[in-house]
Amino acid sequence: MNNEYSSDVPPIKMGHKILIKDVTNISHSDIDVIINAVLTYGMCCIKGQKLEPKSLESLTMRFGEKITLPGYMTFDNYVDDYASVLRVSNIKKDGKIIENFTGAEYWHQDGDFNVGNRRRIWSFLYADIVPPVGGNTGFCDARRVLKILPKELLNFVKINQISINPNDIPDFNLNNIEHEKLAIVYHNMVEYIKNLDEYALYMGGINIAHIVGLDITKSEQIKTKIVNYLTREDNCHIHKWEPGDLVIWDNMLVYHRSMGGYANEKRLLYRTQARMFQE
Repeated sequence: MNNEYSSDVPPIKMGHKILIKDVTNISHSDIDVIINAVLTYGMCCIKGQKLEPKSLESLTMRFGEKITLPGYMTFDNYVDDYASVLRVSNIKKDGKIIENFTGAEYWHQDGDFNVGNRRRIWSFLYADIVPPVGGNTGFCDARRVLKILPKELLNFVKINQISINPNDIPDFNLNNIEHEKLAIVYHNMVEYIKNLDEYALYMGGINIAHIVGLDITKSEQIKTKIVNYLTREDNCHIHKWEPGDLVIWDNMLVYHRSMGGYANEKRLLYRTQARMFQE
């Protein structure tokens, strides 16, 4: 890598709000506004929307190839008739609450079991039912963190790789699948985002990522040091949901996680994803 990271670190950009009245009837210029905002800020929010699974799926297809994951990658928690729309919720399809639900309460980047440009996934998350307390979603800036890492760690991530074993992803249900185990994939810890001419830290699902060539203990020690900078308050944005919020992000540019804290209060979000083939 020939890039020299600036010592002049700008403030966090995430959390930008886009003013669009109705995303179900947006123009090509609105699409461009959203794309430019996500590329600039990593994640952004469009408030006051009224979306059904069908309209959310249709919107997602305006941005790229919609992604439909197999049932064992979603706990079969997709919306009936709309397999690309995932229910992110502690509410079962029969209406019962999953007690003390802690799904996705770890920092990760969706699609880390893919390779190359197939990881260039945009996520669309829409809030239908918001709990009275907790239930926020956290985001960390994968580009800005490279500007705040100390030199020793920066030099380390520039030249090392991580491995991701998809069979270890906690939100996948692989226990009863009668097929060969999914293959381990390898990623550079610093990825060049060609269409932006920028670099981003890539660790995928941090809880399962392993630094190639190190034993488990050493890998975890170094990951902890990196994560301490990645999740620093000045490098994070916490989105506090309101019903009707639509949050869109690029999984190569930000990490995310559920912040939990909603106990057994009802929480229902709908998620779709599009594969973006920007170089």
